[in-house]
This record gives sequence, structure tokens and C-alpha cells, in this order.
Amino acid sequence: MSGRWKPTALLLLLGSGSALSAQSENSPDRFGCIATNATPCWQAAIREAMPAGRTPYFASVTGTAGATYVMRDTLIIESAYGGTIDGGGSVLEWQGPPDRPLFLVKNTQQMRFTNLRIVVVTPLEAAFEFTKAPYGKDPVRNVAPSLNVIDSVRIEGVKLGNLRYGVRFSKRYGIDEDNDQSTIMNTAIYNVTEAAISIEHTQSQHHHFYAVKATGAEGNQNASFVRADGGSFSSLGGFHGRFGGAVYSISSVYGTDLIVDENSEASARFIRTPAGSASFPFPVHVVGGRFAVDRLASDGKFIDFHRMGPLSIDGLRVDGIVPPGAARPVISFLPAPVNGNGQGTLAVSNMAFTVPSSVFWDVLVINGATRLTSGGNACVDERGSVTPCRGLANGISNMGGISFQEISVSPIRDLAPGHSLFCEDCAADESTGACIGGGQGRFAHKLRSGWTCK
Repeated sequence: MSGRWKPTALLLLLGSGSALSAQSENSPDRFGCIATNATPCWQAAIREAMPAGRTPYFASVTGTAGATYVMRDTLIIESAYGGTIDGGGSVLEWQGPPDRPLFLVKNTQQMRFTNLRIVVVTPLEAAFEFTKAPYGKDPVRNVAPSLNVIDSVRIEGVKLGNLRYGVRFSKRYGIDEDNDQSTIMNTAIYNVTEAAISIEHTQSQHHHFYAVKATGAEGNQNASFVRADGGSFSSLGGFHGRFGGAVYSISSVYGTDLIVDENSEASARFIRTPAGSASFPFPVHVVGGRFAVDRLASDGKFIDFHRMGPLSIDGLRVDGIVPPGAARPVISFLPAPVNGNGQGTLAVSNMAFTVPSSVFWDVLVINGATRLTSGGNACVDERGSVTPCRGLANGISNMGGISFQEISVSPIRDLAPGHSLFCEDCAADESTGACIGGGQGRFAHKLRSGWTCK
């Protein structure tokens, strides 16, 4: 056998190579994690992944599959491009103070968090906080925070009071710049007390949330899936339930908020804005999706909107059973212009209102400062039959469209200029554009001189 490889020697060589590969990975375990506090070893691994003295491209940190790391303080990542924090199938168990985040991410771009489970045993401010911090003296390390990603992460608040926020985009240092265009996808955020996602300043814009599952903690009074005090976002798909405030609580919009294919149950409201006067644009668009009225707010307003909009709702399904004596579900759109100037814009189309009832009620609650476009909506009666909606908006039948005869008599005839309604049997006069009967249906627009059809 002289001069030939022995099988045992080959196995030893392969084993040695695997061991070297494992040791070369940047694992927190290389820095001596202890059972009672893994914060120091994780922070050491993060420092190891950060090159010194050159453009700060972050490497990676990878946990050990099946391991549980007890965390007692915040992990800080600052001034980095790219890189990954990969849980590797491990669990980070929070047992620290209540007034801080688990991850504080300052001035990073394209930082990625993945394959991670966070279990909150003692109260935690937030699982993740992204923010812009003051720049240092080294211009190479001055990174404008943007394009960070949370993918395939599970955050478990366990019970009411444990997890205040899932993810925050904060203004911790008072800097209203950047901190934008982040993506949260394929992620679950359970049992929050305040908000699963919180956007907290005006320039924190164009965030994207894909297939995010989130719930409020049982017993919460005011929790939301997204709480936006500024900035803008798009939400696509996912499930959001048990929010005692509103699924989307929006105080201000510095862009456009887009909500697509929503699925929500056991929440008090779908969308909520603050009351009070406002003259600035507030664009919110809903496309498709579903909202169940099983834990509707006591006033019935599943959309409670007090801003100028435009608010457009296209293809939303509202379903469920209203208990006897409970308030009927309504869209409340009551803009309050500054000094009486301006009009809000509301469009409701192709909506399926499957809340069986033997009576009609004001499905839309609007005021004279509202320009309304409505048509193509379908309702279900007490027998389960689908019919054009004949709900009302302040006494005006318009959810399913109106007739040519109705636009010529009060109260529709007396609407202020600027209103738009779908007229089911209208046509347009060829010479004047005025509405006439006997057509296949047109949008009727109120002018000072009457109704024009297009």
C-alpha cells in the first residue's frame, strides 16, 4: 500500500477541511457565547464583520442552527454597505431592559437580516430600529441609510406588553433625512402592543412590505399593523389581525400609500387618519383585498378618514356578520378643509359588500367637502343574493350608481359642483355633453350649470 492514499487518510483530510471551513465562518460562537448572556459575543462578531480603515462593506454574521442565544442588551450595527445577519435557524431570546431595541441599525445600506427567530421574554421597545445618525469625521464611512431588508424573520411578542414595536424607522437623533426604501418580506410579527411597523418621520419614504403576517397582542387597545407618522409605503398581501386601533393608522403622507390584496380579520378599523383641518394632499389607494367586520369598532367606521385624499378603493371585499344592535359598517370620509377651502376626493368602485342585512343604511358617510366617484359596487342581501348596492351616502343612493331621473331631482340635483357619480342609464348629448337618458351608463360630473356626462 506504500505510496497510495488510504481511505482513512482521505476521510481525515475531508473532515479537516470541513472543520476549517466551519471555523472560518463569522459565528458569534467563535467569541465564547455564554448561556446567560450572548450579547457580547454577537457584538464581537458584528465588529469582526466590519472592515476598518476602508469603504465599509459589511461581511456576515451567522448563528448556529438550533442554538438559543439569550440577549440582554442592544446589538449596534453602524456605517455599512451590504452584508447579512443570518440567524442560521437560531433563536435570539430577549431578556434585557424594556427601553431599547434588540437591533439598532444606524447609517446602513442594503443590510440584510434573514433566517432569524426573535422571542421576547421580557418587555422590548422594538426588535429592529433603523435610523440616521450624525456622521463622523471619516467621509468614507458616511453612509445614507436606505434599502435595508428583513426577509424570513419571525418576531414573537408572546403577550400584551412584551413587544411595543416590531420594526421602527425612527428619528432617534432628530435627523429627518433618508432612512428609506427598505423591504420587509416573508416575515411574521406577532403580538405587538403598539405597531408591527412604525414609520416616524417625513423623509422615511417608499418602504415595501411583501407577504408580512402580523397580529396585535390580545387585549391591545390601539395597536396597528402600520403606523405612519410620515413617509410612505406600499403593502402587498399578507395577513393582519387583532388590531384594536386600525390596521393602517396614517397621520401624514409624504408620497403615496398603496395597499394591495389586504387580508384582515378581528381588527377595529381598516384605515384611520387624524381628525381636524388639513389642506395638503393625502393620497391613499386600496386595490383588492378583504376586511372582515368581526371585531368592528363600536361606531362602525371601518374606514375613518378625515383628510383631503384622494382616497381610492377599488375591488375591496368587506364581509362578515354584524351582531344584532351593533353599528353598521361604513366608510366615513369627512375632510375638514382649512378655512372651508378645498375639497376631498373619494372614489369607491367594484366593491363587494357582503354583509347580509334586511335593511339599507348609509354605507358612505360623506360631507359637502367631498367629491365622490362611485360605481360598479355589489352588495349581498339578507338571502345571500348579489345585487347592485343601494346603500346611501347621507341620504343619496350612490353605491351602485344612480339613474338619469335621480340626477334631476333633490337631493342629488342640489349637490355642489365637483361631484362625480355613476349614472346607470345616462348618455351624453353629442353637441353639449350634457347628460341625457336612454344610454348604457356614464359618469355624471356636476357643474354649476348642471350635469355633464363623459
